[in-house]
Amino acid sequence: MYRKLIATVMSVAVLAGISNAQNARVDAMGGYSLMEDHARILYNPVYTNNFSNTVQLTYDRGSATDSRVGPLFAIKSFGFLNFGLSYTGDRILGEHVYDHFINDVLGSASNLGNLEVAHIDPIPNILFGMDLNFLQIGARAYYERASLKYYERDQVGTDVTEINLKEKFVNMGIVGGMRLDLHPLVVTAKLGMGVPGLNASYEMQTSAGTHRVSASTSQGINLELGGEARISVAQTDLIGGLDMSTTGYSGKWEETPVGGPTTVHDNFNSYSITSTYVYGGAERNLAAHNMLLGAVLYAGMTSTTSEPDEVTYQNTKNTIRELSYGVNAGLEKTWDDLNRLDAIIGRMGLRTRTSMTVDRDKGESGADSYEDRYSSPASRTGFDLSLGLGVRKNMMQFDAVISPFALQNPFKLALGQLPSNDFAKFTMTLDFGATRSAQRTTQSTTTSTPSSTPSERPTFTPGERSW
Repeated sequence: MYRKLIATVMSVAVLAGISNAQNARVDAMGGYSLMEDHARILYNPVYTNNFSNTVQLTYDRGSATDSRVGPLFAIKSFGFLNFGLSYTGDRILGEHVYDHFINDVLGSASNLGNLEVAHIDPIPNILFGMDLNFLQIGARAYYERASLKYYERDQVGTDVTEINLKEKFVNMGIVGGMRLDLHPLVVTAKLGMGVPGLNASYEMQTSAGTHRVSASTSQGINLELGGEARISVAQTDLIGGLDMSTTGYSGKWEETPVGGPTTVHDNFNSYSITSTYVYGGAERNLAAHNMLLGAVLYAGMTSTTSEPDEVTYQNTKNTIRELSYGVNAGLEKTWDDLNRLDAIIGRMGLRTRTSMTVDRDKGESGADSYEDRYSSPASRTGFDLSLGLGVRKNMMQFDAVISPFALQNPFKLALGQLPSNDFAKFTMTLDFGATRSAQRTTQSTTTSTPSSTPSERPTFTPGERSW
């Protein structure tokens, strides 16, 4: 199966959209994330070298019932070596993968399925970077988990009933990255692998006997591969990149009732989801006006293939492909040399996305066969406007995303009476001093001058495709 998954990653040449772990700055610029920014560390760890001796914290209040802290970055420099920690609630795998791992494999088994995607703990990351001037390398190790245990003992007279329930999901892996400066061309690349797995068991012991249920996945693997090239032409950076990922596993559950034989259910003899993304963009640094302009066009496809246990038809295969494309554009303007503040930064962004789904099922059993295909109508989001504001004083910078609706009532804005989700995301950045690596970085969330320094974009989840 591993050979099949690797071949899938290397052979698919399609187009898709992108989403990422974003902070307030990226969100305010319409999801445009090709500029130099902390958020790209989670996509390619080589950018750990560009933010030495910094701490960044983002608070995201999506709604009155959904708020979280993350991502958090803390990076310390030791000469040409950089070490850091990151703590984030963003998922490593695509949402489709979690649905199958947890909802389908566990949910189809009796007395199991108590574990949910929402139970997955925030993910710790260990960051490493090495800056060798024209060559930079980086690495990120992560550990993702969710688990629950339940025990019950009930005695009525001489009858004793004991229940033991355990469910656990684990995904650990490492991502490596490099950046090569061949001025005026800069090339970056990343390669990563993770090993996701799921194990669950239910056991009820009574005087009549024991009832057992277990569910598990095997041969789980997650691969990711990406690359980007950036070249400066006529004071404008032209950017192009490709990103691919695939996750696959085999899943089953089995049940042994009291006094009965064991029944094995191979719910997914083989399951894989592959996402391939291509993008092209342009970034312009208008240094005379302290302004940064950037736009990116992305397109791609996410393909989900499963071979479920089928009684009526053998060799059954279900394939769902989701196509999408869109544009993300942002503007950042900095006003510096102020009396009380070092800088005030205004941001504006636009984004749009179009997607459609193609669902195909087929199977056969001897001379019998079936096939169906459904193409959904295109879904368009229209253009979404985002606004943001940043303030910098000494080593501290504060950024916020501002809802356009908040500006419609300036009196409530001034009196602080607007709902909290009108300011849905805040980012605080502290810069404790630059190393020789960070000194070459002319734009970050703690500086005011836009940059054309090579950049990457953050990671994506197939369930949500917007920059």
